[in-house]
Amino acid sequence: MINNSIIKNLSPGRRALYIRDLLRELVVRDIKLKYKRSILGMGWSLLNPIAELTVYAIVFGNLLPSPIDSFLVFLFIGILVWNWFQTSVLSATRSIVGNRDLIKRPGFPSPILPLISVTSNLIHFLIALPILIIVLIYEQTPMSAALAALPLLLILQFVFTMGVSYVLATLHVTFRDIEYLLGILLRLMLFLSGIFYDPVPLIEKIPALNLNPMLHFVQAYRTILIDGELPELLPFTILSAISVGLLIYGYSLFVNAGHKYVEEV
Repeated sequence: MINNSIIKNLSPGRRALYIRDLLRELVVRDIKLKYKRSILGMGWSLLNPIAELTVYAIVFGNLLPSPIDSFLVFLFIGILVWNWFQTSVLSATRSIVGNRDLIKRPGFPSPILPLISVTSNLIHFLIALPILIIVLIYEQTPMSAALAALPLLLILQFVFTMGVSYVLATLHVTFRDIEYLLGILLRLMLFLSGIFYDPVPLIEKIPALNLNPMLHFVQAYRTILIDGELPELLPFTILSAISVGLLIYGYSLFVNAGHKYVEEV
């Protein structure tokens, strides 16, 4: 491990390369540890969403039939988008407390820890995307030029998730109850993000639901993939501003509290 003085003396370009290489190595380590002694390994990145889709499709497709057209695609998009956000935030919240040895190493760039969580879960999301494409083809959903906006939406969700992760990881170092409260909050958000239903009628009754960014992310993915259209400009612009602002605030909060991490963990 490079010590603190050497890192500070690196040029911006060399430092960026060092951070990139470190991120790659730690993301690979994180994925290997997650699937350690697992027979299927990375295969679970495909099987988990398929299993969830099957369960929800049985419940909402047969026991509680949905009037939504292309419900299988509608549901799968919601599951994938939500799972990336939920697993990233839960993992990132524990990233400082769960990596005491790394935090105590001189010169270790602690902001990289939440980044590892979000990046590794992004990889799982990307691995599951081919399954979504297969479902889209199965449902005969037409592809359009709007798909070109999908990478931008992925980047925006990444930025938003990083902002949330930095805030929660910082708070969790001092307030360990955050982890348990977060589990309850995420369970509530799951049912307020339009994963299983069309949220538009509910929003008309409860306008406050518009304050849930994940609802807008899920809707944006569906607009691109199912409707073949670009998301509405004004909501997308507001969502972009919130995501960038949250990342700047979260990162500043995380870095400014960095001197406490070694003592608190």
